[in-house]
Amino acid sequence: MSQDVYICYDVNDQEVASRICNVLEKNELSCWIKSRDVGANDIIEASDNAIENSHVMILIYSKYSKDSNIVNTEADLAFGSDVPVLIYKIDDTEFGGGFPFFIDDNRVIDAHENVESKFDELISILSVLVKQQKDKKRSLSYIIKKHKKPIVIAIALIVVVIAGIFAYMNFVQHAEDENTVPLNPGDVKINVTDFHVDDVRKKGYSWNYSYFVGGIISPEPVGKYVVSCDFYDKTGNLVNTTETEISDIQRVNDGYLLGSDVSGTKDITRVEVNLLDAKNRVIAQGEAEL
Repeated sequence: MSQDVYICYDVNDQEVASRICNVLEKNELSCWIKSRDVGANDIIEASDNAIENSHVMILIYSKYSKDSNIVNTEADLAFGSDVPVLIYKIDDTEFGGGFPFFIDDNRVIDAHENVESKFDELISILSVLVKQQKDKKRSLSYIIKKHKKPIVIAIALIVVVIAGIFAYMNFVQHAEDENTVPLNPGDVKINVTDFHVDDVRKKGYSWNYSYFVGGIISPEPVGKYVVSCDFYDKTGNLVNTTETEISDIQRVNDGYLLGSDVSGTKDITRVEVNLLDAKNRVIAQGEAEL
């Protein structure tokens, strides 16, 4: 779960932290604060998760937080998680330790004279920072940066899958090539024994004609061969072509259904059947007329 603001403080400043939390949430800035939100969870794990899922951290700086290992650790984690840190100074303690590293002139509010006197300024600055962070996290570059590792893993998996698909396709192609018996023109004969028009035409449906071609191929080719049927009209023009792999051709009695074409024309009068190899060479040929 994400929130707008993570409130970082030393336990001695808990009362101030609670007041700040109340005023921020009254102004529609959601907060995470240890005294309320840890619950039964491990405090370190809960705090770390909350920092990483916050848009901004407000660090309550005082004589107590200056030397607090917990506060310093949380500030380090915010910096490492690209979470902006806004320092709210509640006493006149000078900055020391590692804090100067985090200080930006625009991200320090000095409220040591009166803690509540700078609440309006605090709300205004936090609202701007939260909006900036939300806009930033919507950008593609931030998403890629934030999730670089899983994105890289996903891309790697995609590459592996694609490589596997190509390897499988090459394997299948190689297997098909190995199982193909080389044939030369004349090694196989095609005898077209049937070329007719389906009865649909005879029933008067002039818009639909089905042409069927049957015949015998001997001997039956083994491997990657294609049967091509070219349909011609009465003027000799090519109307349509069907192509079927030899392994998919339907057996009809002692022969084969070499091809069929459903067309809107009734002028088909001749069919030419060709057996083609993988190099598109014509191995055998047959033809018939209606």
